[in-house]
Amino acid sequence: MTLTPAEEAVRHAAVERTEAWRERDGERRLRGVVHTPSELARAMAERAHAALLGLGAAGGLADPSVHLVDPSCGTGTFLAAAHGVASLRSAAGSRPWRVTGWDLDAAAVESTRSALTGVFADTTWPLVLETGDTLAQHVEPGPGGRVVVLGNPPWAARSENRGDARMEALLEDFRRDGDGERLSERKLGVLSDAYVRFLRWACEAVLGAPQGGVVSLVMNASFIDGPVHRGLRAALCRWFEGVSVWDLGGSALIARQGERDDNVFGVRPGVAVLTAWTGGAPSGPHPAVVRSWRLRGTLDSKWAALREWSTHEGPPHAPQP
Repeated sequence: MTLTPAEEAVRHAAVERTEAWRERDGERRLRGVVHTPSELARAMAERAHAALLGLGAAGGLADPSVHLVDPSCGTGTFLAAAHGVASLRSAAGSRPWRVTGWDLDAAAVESTRSALTGVFADTTWPLVLETGDTLAQHVEPGPGGRVVVLGNPPWAARSENRGDARMEALLEDFRRDGDGERLSERKLGVLSDAYVRFLRWACEAVLGAPQGGVVSLVMNASFIDGPVHRGLRAALCRWFEGVSVWDLGGSALIARQGERDDNVFGVRPGVAVLTAWTGGAPSGPHPAVVRSWRLRGTLDSKWAALREWSTHEGPPHAPQP
């Protein structure tokens, strides 16, 4: 894959931050920090861009109706990927209303600022980077009324946001099945994992925008078929018009059957990408149309397949949560 100047700059920043974390591996694991390969970020940006075009945003990620947010920006990999995709796919001079990156790691935010400020300024992309707790933030829709949340949230079992009353109330939507009944399982702790909280926050940001938008996040693949995740799946089917699930495999937690299956991050859980989109407040019941893709094999084969993601998503279907 040929990197754009922005992607090249943030890749160098990511290498430096990886080295900085090497001596703090315990803290890194506790906070769920994993750096996203450029190949995956680019494919996700392409998918979000296509979803926006389908919603009528002619400029895709560079459409002036869009507020683009990376909720856990790290060293800026997704922001650079979005800029690169828009540069290749959108009309010259088109730009989003605002681009925002949040992260708890102040050093990572400064790395992103150093890597991207010049490139974004040259193309008049308005970049806002802040250190802080994303889950306490409100996403302001721009005048065009669309929000795009694109990124790789923390994979921590214990969130620093745990106990926040507003977030706990929002998570109740994931603790009820498709009929609105509270889940019968007594232990629902996995629905409080950090990535689940970030997903719920992202959904709220997009659903609160007048013209809707797109959520595209890297997630622990357990949400695809975990029994206690059925409330989460039911909510996605209620809230969005379209859902794309890329099951990238790589789990070290299940038995292998001779097939090589590399993990794109080198972590133990399987990895999946969720992209969901809506054009705004629905006029009535509209279960989401879902497309899914199961990808197994070596890292090289996965990167090659991700470059051609649009040919791999299966036919649309309407699954039960």
